Amino acid sequence: MAQLTKEERRERLRNNRNQTRALLRAESIHQQIEDIDLGVGFSSAKTLARYFGTTDNTIWVWAADETNTFPRSRKLSPNMTRWSNAEI
Repeated sequence: MAQLTKEERRERLRNNRNQTRALLRAESIHQQIEDIDLGVGFSSAKTLARYFGTTDNTIWVWAADETNTFPRSRKLSPNMTRWSNAEI
């Protein structure tokens, strides 16, 4: 069996790392969606957009609309705004 070149070994390692990251990210997204269903914790606009099949901008529009029953966001820190999954 032929030896792999240094560049081929690097490429295989890079591909393995990327596959591992993709799997971990998919598991994380699945858990975030499950948390919304269970009403556990808080979610970002991006996560809620995935859940509702829309964009994060639409989530912000829904939250700002006084006539909409979408829950208000909560400012958890100066740079972090989230929605309570229990209210979703």
